[in-house]
Amino acid sequence: MLTVTLLSDGTVDVPGLALHHLDRATQTLVAREVMLAAHLQDRAAVPAFLERHSMEESWEYAVVEWMAASPLYTQRLQRLMAYEGTGLSTIFKGLQLDVGFPHQFMDVGFRLHDEQDGEFWLRSCGALLDVLPMGDEMTQGMCHDIEDPTFDATAIATNPRARIRPLHRPPGVPKGGPHCHWTVRIRPEHPEVAQHPMLEVVERSHLAALPNDPPPSAEPGGWEDYAGPFDPHFELEDLSHRALALVGREFAIQGHLLMRAGGLHNLDRFGPDEAARVAHQTMVGIGRVESERLAEALGVGDDAAAIANVARLHHLLSLDDYLGTDVEVVDSDRVRLRVGDSPSLDEGDPLSVGERLVADDGTEIVASIVQGVNPRARVERVGGGRTATYDVTIDAEAPPAPDQPSVRVARFSTGTTTVFVRRRPLRRVDVA
Repeated sequence: MLTVTLLSDGTVDVPGLALHHLDRATQTLVAREVMLAAHLQDRAAVPAFLERHSMEESWEYAVVEWMAASPLYTQRLQRLMAYEGTGLSTIFKGLQLDVGFPHQFMDVGFRLHDEQDGEFWLRSCGALLDVLPMGDEMTQGMCHDIEDPTFDATAIATNPRARIRPLHRPPGVPKGGPHCHWTVRIRPEHPEVAQHPMLEVVERSHLAALPNDPPPSAEPGGWEDYAGPFDPHFELEDLSHRALALVGREFAIQGHLLMRAGGLHNLDRFGPDEAARVAHQTMVGIGRVESERLAEALGVGDDAAAIANVARLHHLLSLDDYLGTDVEVVDSDRVRLRVGDSPSLDEGDPLSVGERLVADDGTEIVASIVQGVNPRARVERVGGGRTATYDVTIDAEAPPAPDQPSVRVARFSTGTTTVFVRRRPLRRVDVA
C-alpha cells in the first residue's frame, strides 16, 4: 500500500483517495476536520428545522438525533478500537472519540477516580459560545433539555446504571472556571434506563452495519487500538496509521448516523417532504464549510485535482462503499462525480446522502462541496433516475459563487473559523 501526502500545489490526483493513503500527520488533520464537520452539521440542520417549527420542537428533534445515534456509534468504536467494557474508562474513551465533543472546539478535561466514579468538564465549549448570543432560553435548551437525556443515552450504551449529572452548567458559568462540570457515576442502585425507541429503527439501517477495516499501518508508531489504560490527555496523534484511518471513517459514519436519526424523527413527525427538506439543507450547509477547511488544512490549491481530493475526503462523500460515489479528474479544469447504485439507496426513505444526491436538487449539495475549494466551479447534472452523474467545471471567467443560504446560516458558528493546533507530536512507539 502506498502512503501519499497531498502536495501544496494541489496537482496530485489520487483516485479512490481515503484516509489510509495519507501519512499520519496528514491523517490527524483530516480526521480532526471530519470530527468537527460531523458536529457542525447541526448548525445547518437546526436552523432549517426552525424555519417551520418551534424552539421546543427543535429541542425534541436534537434529543432524538443524539439518543438514536450516539449509542450505536459508541458501541461500534468500542468493538473496533478494542476497549469494550462496562466501567467508566470505557465511557470516557467513547466520549474522547465522539463527534459530540470535537477536539479543541470542545476543550474537554477528564478525571477518572475509579471504574465507578469520574468527572469531566469543558474548559471551553464552542457550542455554548454559539448559543449564548441567542439568550438564556436557547442556552437552557441546549445545556439542560438536550444534554440531560442525550448524555445519559451515551453513558448507558456502556452501562445501563451509569448517570451523568452536572456540578454546574450554563446559564450559570462561574467566572474563571470551566463552562460546565459533570460527574459520572455507576451505581448498582441506579434503575436501568431504556434507550429511545428510535434507536432500534436507526440500528436496522445499512449505515449502522457499515464495515470498517482499513489496511494495516503503512507507517510506524502509535496505538493500533485503545485497549490500554484511559489517557485523560488523549490526542489523535497517539493513534497508529491504521487506527487513524479507522476513527476518521467512524467520525464520518457518526455524522451520517446523526443525520439519519434526526431525519427519521422528522419523517415520523412531519412526513417525507419535510424530512427531505431539512436533510437537504443540512448537507448544503455543511458542504462548503467543510470543503473550505479541508482545502486550507491540506494546502491543496483550487484546481480539479484539489476539488477531487477534497471531495473524496469530505465526510458527506467519503463513505463510497455506502454511497456508491466515485470522483474522477477529467482534466485540469474538470471533475466528474458519479453516484451509483448503493446501500444508501436501499434504506427505504429519502434521507440518506445518496438519496439526496440523486434527488432533483442534488446539484445544490455537490455545488456547495466543490465551491468550498474553488468558488468558480460550476456543476451540471448529466444523469438522472436512481443514479446520477455530475460534471464539475472550473470557469475562470465566472464570478465566485456566493454562499447558499444554508451555508450562510452555518457560518454563524464559531466552529467554522476554529484554528486547530497540534498539541503533541506523533507518538513514535506502539505502546503507552
